[in-house]
Order: sequence, then C-alpha cells, then structure tokens
Amino acid sequence: MQHQGFIQAIADDPDNDVHRLVYADWLDDNGDPERAEFIRLECELFPLLVDENTAPNHWDCPRYYELQEKIAPLYEVNYDEWFSPLFDELDSEMETQRGFPHSVSLSGRQFAERAVELFEQEPTVEQVLIYDLDGYVPEIAASPALASVRDLQFFETPILAPDMEQFAKSPHLGNMRRLSFAFTDAPSGPDGAKAIANAEALTRLEKLDLLNHHIRDEGAIALFQSPRLATLKTLNLGVNQLYLQSMQELTKAEHLCLESLDVSSNQLQSDSIAALAQAENLRQLKVLDIGANLLERDGAIELANAEFLPSLRELGLSNCRFDDESLAIVLHAEMHDLIKLHAGNNSFGRLTSEALAQNHSLKQVRTLGLYQGRFESGLNFENVNLPALRELALWGSEFESGAKIDLLSSELLQSLHDLGLANCEVSDDEIEVLAKNDAIRNLLSLTLRDNVITDRGAIALVESPHLDQIQSLDLQHNSICNKGVVALRDRFGSRVNV
Repeated sequence: MQHQGFIQAIADDPDNDVHRLVYADWLDDNGDPERAEFIRLECELFPLLVDENTAPNHWDCPRYYELQEKIAPLYEVNYDEWFSPLFDELDSEMETQRGFPHSVSLSGRQFAERAVELFEQEPTVEQVLIYDLDGYVPEIAASPALASVRDLQFFETPILAPDMEQFAKSPHLGNMRRLSFAFTDAPSGPDGAKAIANAEALTRLEKLDLLNHHIRDEGAIALFQSPRLATLKTLNLGVNQLYLQSMQELTKAEHLCLESLDVSSNQLQSDSIAALAQAENLRQLKVLDIGANLLERDGAIELANAEFLPSLRELGLSNCRFDDESLAIVLHAEMHDLIKLHAGNNSFGRLTSEALAQNHSLKQVRTLGLYQGRFESGLNFENVNLPALRELALWGSEFESGAKIDLLSSELLQSLHDLGLANCEVSDDEIEVLAKNDAIRNLLSLTLRDNVITDRGAIALVESPHLDQIQSLDLQHNSICNKGVVALRDRFGSRVNV
C-alpha cells in the first residue's frame, strides 16, 4: 500500500487508530520518522482529553503537556510539507487530531466554492465550522463535500427557518454524526426544528445541539417523533421555551435512547420532571442538565425518585429555586456513578450539608459546583465525606454569618486540587483561617480574585506552610499593595497572578 492508500483507509475508518499507527510504521520504513512520531504522539494525546475539545489540567495530567511540547515543534517545522497549501490560501484555522487534519473553519462562500477541493486534498477532515453564511445555504446544501463531514457547526452566523429547510433537504447528510446550531445569533423557531426532524438523509446523527433556538414544544415534539433521529445519543435543547407537553412526548419516543440531555433554561416544573423520571427510554442517561427551571421542592422529590438518577455521571441543577430542604432531598438520593454535580444558585444549609455527610453513594464526586449559592449559617462540613472531590467552585456565593469560616476551616478541603472563591467577599480574617488549615495541602489551584483581600491576607498566604503544591494562585482585583505583591511573587513566582 502506498501513501494515498493509507490516507484513504484512515478517512474511511476514522475512529480506528490501527490504520494511523500502521501508516506511522510505514513512514518509519520509508524515510519519514518525524511524521511517524507526530502521528504516534497525537494518537497517545487524544485519549487524555477531558472531552474532544477540552484539555486536562496540568496537575491532573502532566503527560498531556509533555506530549504537547514534543508535538508543537514537529507541527511548526513540517506544516508546509505535511499539509495542503489550501489551508493557508483560504486563511482557514486547521487543527490536527491523532496525526492528521481533523477540523477546519470556513466561511459559507469558501465551503460552497472550495470544500470539494479541500476534501480531495485532505480527506481526513471530519469537523467543519462554518461562519458568515452570507446567503450560501443553497450552495452548501448542494455541495457533495457535505458527504465527507461528520461534525458540522454553524457559528455566529444567523441561520433562520428557511435556511434550515434548505439545508435539511440536502441529499449529502448521510455521514453526519454531530450537528450544532448552538451559537447562530438568531433563533430558527419551531419550523427550523421541524426541518431537521424531516431531513431524509440525516439518518446517522448522534449529537444535535439546538441551544437557544426557541423551538418551543411544537418543534421539540417534531424532533422526538422523528424515526430518522433514532441514532441520537446527545441532545441539547436548552433555552427553547419548552413546557410539559414536549417532555411527555419525549417519554413516548421509544426509538430514542439518549445518553446526554440538556433541557436547561426552559419552563419546566415538577410535573415535567415527574414525566422524565419514569421514562424507560431515559434509563441509559449519563448526563442530565435541568438547571434554570422552576423545579422547587416538588421537582426535587420527583428527581430524587427518577429511574435514571443512580447511573448519572453528570447532573446540572443550577438555579432550580431549591431551598436547603429541596436540595437536601436530591442529595439524599442514590447516585453512585456521579462524578460532576453543578447545583449553583440554590440555597445550601444544614440539611444539605447533612445529606452530603450521610450519602455514601457520592464518594465518586470529583467536581462540585455551588457557585452563586446562598450558604446559611450553622453549616457542618466536618462530617462531609467526599474523598474523591478535586474541584469545588463557589464563585459569586453569599455566606451568612460564620458560614464562610466554617467552610474555610473544614476538612472538606483536604482532597481538593482546585478551589474557586472568586467574588465571595473573602476578607483578610477569612484568608488567615484558610492559610492555617492544613487541609489545603493538596491545593494546586486557588482562585481568590474580586474579593476584599489586602496586604495582610496576602502575607498570610505567603506564610502558609500548606501551599507548597500550588500551581496557580489568582488574586487579581483585590486591594493588595506593593508590599503584598512583592511578597507573593517572592514566594510563588510566576504561579501567582495579582
């Protein structure tokens, strides 16, 4: 097999690294060891990503950054030789993945006029981001280049219902796995969703993002009823003016088996959660975001009894109007697979802290987002047992008298790598309490920006014997003067931002 045969095999079976690594061996045998090394390094790098677009923290995965340091010079020195000059000619942002061009950004006109040529030269490209449609939707829909696209994102360019209808009529959508209209600056409404639901060629779609398109129940129901979308695994319908009727229809869609569902920022109430909670077609859910809905106490009760709750890995509950009792009801439920919980902009009090202490099924939680929360006095963090907790986000939260001291002096912090306390009115007295707490000995990142810390608080951090592991200390927008700045930089060097 020669060069082009290997490239085509990779393009035809993009998820299989075997073709890439066999090609790397062939390159070694045929005098191109640098390209071979680049492919192997990127194949090792890819599984280390948190998700396809998110790098891990340096302290969680130093190997990722070691690989990046080796990859970058190979890419820069060999770019012109390895990759098509068309990327530069189009002034297009191109990103590689697992050794080959993977993602490219094009204007509507560029896609319409040059995408066929681009895919002929670089058939491994899977992801296309289209900006500035400029009336080229009919030409894009007619382009056979769409048949090579597995992941299509329309970005910061209005795409209205008539555009959606033209796009959805394309006969070239059969290879599409992921489709996003999330940031298109204008809603397509129910008719836009109906167009996607009726797209005859769109039969292999796994991820659909229609964030903020105001599709309402009418559009959502069309999506749920479409048998063509039976392959969907991930669905984002946040900010779409959805009510009970669409959630009831979702539970009837036996052909759907979603693994990730975002219905945040809609008009859902407890009756909607009751419908979702018993839905057989949602029992495979791993990720659920129902934040910014009107759930209150009754919604908490329904959620706590949901069939899918024990197997969720990520749960979004921010701004659900939960008081302390309501949030505690949810946190008493069995969630033995949960690793991320975002429950910001709710009330957090004694009952919630007791629920965290008593619920041993939460021992796998690594990320806890309680940002913009309301923390009541009388909290007891000492018995909270979250041994896997690595990230605690509290930015923008309000604390009643004594609650902040209770938190900053507690053993809850002992497993943390990342503590976010931006804009929490943290004072020098509270910083002194934190600095003396040996539970912060594992902290790698501490965010204290936008508080009321002065030189006294800065010196307390400098003199703390428990911050030897810190990699990032953010103290921007406080009242720290030159004395404190000098001391901080002497202790932490480039790791502090002040």
